Amino acid sequence: MNGFKWLKEENAENGDDLPEPEDLAVEAIGDLKGAKKELEAVVELLEGAAKR
Repeated sequence: MNGFKWLKEENAENGDDLPEPEDLAVEAIGDLKGAKKELEAVVELLEGAAKR
């Protein structure tokens, strides 16, 4: 995780009020899964338009 040291919460005064890394990772995975579903929907729309 040393590669992520440059990532800092600008609004945090100290590290005590930051979410746990695991919680952030779970949230990011959820966001990415949602984005994947949206992109798949776009692909389906484009494929449908290409068939016309």
